[in-house]
Amino acid sequence: MHRLRTLAVLLLGSAGAMPLAAQGPSATESLREPIPPRHDVSTLEGAGVTAGIAALFLIDRPTRDFLQAHRSHTLDGIAGVFRTMGTAPVYAGVAVGVTGAGLIAGDPEVKRAGGRLLLSEVITIAADELVKKLVGRARPDVSPSPWDFDPFRNKQVSFVSGHAAMAFVLATSLADDLHDTWSSIALYTFATGTAWSRLNDNRHWPSDVVGGAALGFTVSKMMSNRWEVLDVNPPGFLTEK
Repeated sequence: MHRLRTLAVLLLGSAGAMPLAAQGPSATESLREPIPPRHDVSTLEGAGVTAGIAALFLIDRPTRDFLQAHRSHTLDGIAGVFRTMGTAPVYAGVAVGVTGAGLIAGDPEVKRAGGRLLLSEVITIAADELVKKLVGRARPDVSPSPWDFDPFRNKQVSFVSGHAAMAFVLATSLADDLHDTWSSIALYTFATGTAWSRLNDNRHWPSDVVGGAALGFTVSKMMSNRWEVLDVNPPGFLTEK
């Protein structure tokens, strides 16, 4: 139960609603659990994920047509709830709130957790914007073809989904620090719902949201020192115990 309470503390802390210091040692106990051995992501694994996302391009159009044919006001309302996890007030607010709670409480573990989340968000935003410009893919509500690419020129760029990327950054970073199964299920369910909302809203193709989710997940795993990709290491002050 203390881990579930920790999740509430972290999220409420983002709005300044509950000072972490008031929760005592149990509020951050899960953050002090040992980090599991780091996984060295191989070239083959990276190529496999890339190939899988590329393969989704083949079903982008029929999937989009199916979802739009079955769209409803009810689904739009549900999508509106999920969509919020990928918006700046939520992901930035949680990161700043966790970091601020750690500073106020003087708890280095919480400060590092907030720092990892903040850095993951900054890196993901930068990578997302770069990929969008390099690929230049038109959004499905702009062009009916998933093969409409115009690098550095398209204004309504689609690949990869920033909402999906940021939702998975938030879910992955918090789940890795909370070490709680039910919290992880809730976080990843909401992140997946955010990705689906972009399909429902006709703002992204399926390959866009899967690519965004993979980007956010990978960056968070790297910054938490769970994964090593291309010999990139997170700053030591964010991972030392």
